[in-house]
Amino acid sequence: MAALEFQLTPEQRNTLLELQLNHHWREVRRRATGLLLIADRVPASVIQDTLQVSLPSLYAWVRQWRQVGIVGLLAVSRHGGRKLKLPQEWIDRALTLATDQAYSARQISQVLEEEFKQPLPCTLETLRNTLKSGGMTYKRTRASLKKKR
Repeated sequence: MAALEFQLTPEQRNTLLELQLNHHWREVRRRATGLLLIADRVPASVIQDTLQVSLPSLYAWVRQWRQVGIVGLLAVSRHGGRKLKLPQEWIDRALTLATDQAYSARQISQVLEEEFKQPLPCTLETLRNTLKSGGMTYKRTRASLKKKR
């Protein structure tokens, strides 16, 4: 349990108190609270229950604090979530096809399947959303449905 023990200077304690109360990211506020509780020698089980975190998380916070200080506390990863269904190579090729040719999403998927010799690993809707996030949009090419006067 000695790995969860450390001392804070008055400046560090004030900084953590400010982060605990005022930071706009919930995770940074949680980490600051956890480090303050650890420095005050609150048992790890109480901290786990209070903050709803695992013991390895507490050890990671202390390790980050010891290695890089306040920067480790602020280095909250914002890249979580599910992995992309389409590999980056496929995305790059799809964006190239969309800019070079006037292909629809279905045509792009067919070209990708032929080039990579495997089925598209996602739905057409996912491909459309990926193209849209890459700056590609499709406009209707058929005649307008509005009434002509």
